[in-house]
Amino acid sequence: MLKIRNGIFETNSSSSHSLSIGTINADQMLEDTSLDNSITLGVGEYGWEWEDYDRWVEKADYVAILLKEEGQDLIREAIHRKFPNVKVYFNYSGYIDHESDYKDEWMTDVDTLFTFFFGSGGVSTGNDNDDCGHQEF
Repeated sequence: MLKIRNGIFETNSSSSHSLSIGTINADQMLEDTSLDNSITLGVGEYGWEWEDYDRWVEKADYVAILLKEEGQDLIREAIHRKFPNVKVYFNYSGYIDHESDYKDEWMTDVDTLFTFFFGSGGVSTGNDNDDCGHQEF
């Protein structure tokens, strides 16, 4: 039997990733004020492990892998708002488990990217094969 469903996104992936955009407060803007002259993004590995990524560089790295070349200018601009003199490079040797072409509208807005990178939100990864990790809220 063949079942066709229109307008529904489905995946049989067992990994699950969620992104949350928080807010920025003055204390967060003071954090991570030291940075080398350069940073390379696109090198992380975001699989099906149970992990929370809340450091700005991890969030920027995740988005860099997701957006690839088309996001470079936006990502640079967001980072330069906090670190105006840092050189931002992209490598793309990293991966996101079961990566798709998913991109949301907020990812094309530099203000929202800045808030995502330097705010209280983050990226959470996990899977549906076990419950070892996050606790229910």
